[in-house]
Amino acid sequence: MDFNKNRDLKSNDGFLRIHFAPPRGFTKISRFRPENNNLRPSFCSVHFGSLGIDTPTPVYNSKILIDMLREEIEFRHEAFFREKPTFLKAFIMIRSWMLQRGFIQRIDNFSDLLLASWLMYFNLQEVSFAQASVFDIIMGFFSSIISTNWKESRLGLCDNDALYSQFSSHYDFVFLDHTGYLNLAASLSFTTMEQIRAAAIDAITKMNTFREFDHLFVNSHPFTSVFDQYIRIRLPQLYLQNTFQKMCSAECVSTCNDLLFLFKRKLIPLLKEGLSDRIVNFDFLIPDQQFTLWDVCVEREKNTMHEVVLLIGFRLSTKWNNLLTRGPPAKSSDAAHFRQFWGDICELRKFPDNAICEAVVWGSSNVTVLICQHIVQRHLKLEASYVEERTLKMEEILPYAMDRYSTIGRAFDKLSQILRIVQDLPLLITNIHPVSVYLRRTAV
Repeated sequence: MDFNKNRDLKSNDGFLRIHFAPPRGFTKISRFRPENNNLRPSFCSVHFGSLGIDTPTPVYNSKILIDMLREEIEFRHEAFFREKPTFLKAFIMIRSWMLQRGFIQRIDNFSDLLLASWLMYFNLQEVSFAQASVFDIIMGFFSSIISTNWKESRLGLCDNDALYSQFSSHYDFVFLDHTGYLNLAASLSFTTMEQIRAAAIDAITKMNTFREFDHLFVNSHPFTSVFDQYIRIRLPQLYLQNTFQKMCSAECVSTCNDLLFLFKRKLIPLLKEGLSDRIVNFDFLIPDQQFTLWDVCVEREKNTMHEVVLLIGFRLSTKWNNLLTRGPPAKSSDAAHFRQFWGDICELRKFPDNAICEAVVWGSSNVTVLICQHIVQRHLKLEASYVEERTLKMEEILPYAMDRYSTIGRAFDKLSQILRIVQDLPLLITNIHPVSVYLRRTAV
């Protein structure tokens, strides 16, 4: 049970959230293995009656099991931090760092339970940190976030990870609890982890500078101020309920018909492939929806929202507005997949190196928007008109921005040429990659 204050600062009102959880002895925890079914398909929708009762429900299983084991897991965390007060101080600082960037508050989050368990795992793996300072633990956490290979490390606190393969087939990331039946990283998404890694890389470079303390642990970094470009996708309820639901009926059972969650899950690999050389990373935001209050003594009216809004933020690379997407050679084994992904807009083109390759030519400099529109229309059957750019028009607000980019770009090219011909160095300089937002042409 917890009390939540109203977000309106002028109001003293709030609301009380009551959460019910089954006791630890409710049933055997082995019942909630990822491959097991614990939910009748017809419970989620009458349209799922044709699905068998053997359809796996990993998401639903995880949500039930986390409630059953939460008290037991928190007891273990308390015992660990009681013995390791330095780790508790580091936990508080790292949690503050995450809160300022929204990594804990979001639905696909790096949860408090996962963070505490990660520090316990970190303590077991790094014996040298037994007497480490708070600073060393924080730096060690950032380093581990950056370097850990989730697919190969088989992370967790259990002695028996026999079910690891079951978890890895259903989740992006796996971190098993002490029982070996609960994935503490079940909610963690690819996009969240990419943002955490990027923020950790930035943090390591600034931890030794005192003036960066506020930037790291105090100042807020909202979604709407950290990306170069924003795109809004409007998802009508008719599309979600009729068109999209039919594309993923089995997954709908496990997620209790969370269609927005499934839409993001299907969109992520499409964006990664379609924008691979144009963006550094991306993330999602679901803007707060306004719900009307209803009398608890009467039945709640059906959801009256006509559409759900999904906002995507992109960090752009230097090639973000390239008018040509070059594909594989025409006769290679990858050419068929490229044509299947892009569809009728593919064409064969001969390049300056005399290679004949599959390619897509874009008719506008706003290529990222065109790609997103094409992807959702071709692969997710959503009309392109529902995909809109929500970023500032730099050419209207800063009329001389492109001239400024050209001046800086020419200076950088000249410097690069000078550095490449320097002969008195132990090793020759062959490649120079800029990190400045001006040289990436994304500064506002």
